Amino acid sequence: MPNSTKWVDIEIPSQPEGLRIVTRHPCRVVAFPRKALEKIVRYQEIVPHPLERQGVYVLRGPRGEREPLGVYVGRAEPRSVGQRLKGHETDLKKAFWHETYVIAVSAENERVPAAYVEARLIRALKVPGLVGDNQKNEGVPELTPRERADAEDFFDKAILCLRALGVFDFGAGEAARGKGSADSPRSMPPTPQGDPDAPDGAEMRLTSLQDVRAYAREPHTGNFIVLPDSTVRKNVASEFPDNYPGLMALREELIDEGIIKEVGKQLKFQKEHSFDSRLTAKRVILGHQGRGKGNSWEPIDE
Repeated sequence: MPNSTKWVDIEIPSQPEGLRIVTRHPCRVVAFPRKALEKIVRYQEIVPHPLERQGVYVLRGPRGEREPLGVYVGRAEPRSVGQRLKGHETDLKKAFWHETYVIAVSAENERVPAAYVEARLIRALKVPGLVGDNQKNEGVPELTPRERADAEDFFDKAILCLRALGVFDFGAGEAARGKGSADSPRSMPPTPQGDPDAPDGAEMRLTSLQDVRAYAREPHTGNFIVLPDSTVRKNVASEFPDNYPGLMALREELIDEGIIKEVGKQLKFQKEHSFDSRLTAKRVILGHQGRGKGNSWEPIDE
């Protein structure tokens, strides 16, 4: 039988007490007790700092048999993980939370495929009933084959790091991978064969009905850049402000600053703008959660 051993790097700093760091590049999982949150916020020895960026986190109940067990999987996007965790401290539905596991990256130029990893972790839970009542699962997002392969690799490494920390709440077999699942990612729409209207530097486009035509590029710096003259849907979905208050605030801020401006009967980007992910950009542009056929970024085949 071939050797199936997989290796990770483990760090256990003396301070703050309870901090553990497991890395399998490019994935890094930072674990610490809930009571150490403030100390971790101030601890600047981890670069990049996992609480100052977007990412995915797992909140777990105590290991004792007599206390209520719970698991909550969350995503910090566009807000930072630290901001999300601070908001959870006063949430009574997360009173079970004792241990924190932040799924981050090990290098500054990397980024977590947050929406994908969050959805996969929720699906991979061995006992779904452990998830908090307010757990939301938007399903695995649509990705290109290359993006899906990269995101799946990151997810596998996240599972490996979590297991090295003693977290076995998630399965990693075929069921976890979503094969045969009713909510498996839908097939991607056909790749467009070029686009004469695409501006210079455009690598992909977003089209939705007749009121949106946006272009973007994705450099290897962990951000996602929407290009000038990209159109924005004027009216947001009725539930958008409540479901995505951070994105609604970002959208209004871009309009107030003149980065998005009404031109004729359309809203358009007046200059390029960098978002933390393509999902954030899509939701700001469309004014809704961005699911469904035709609501995805498509590569432009030059």
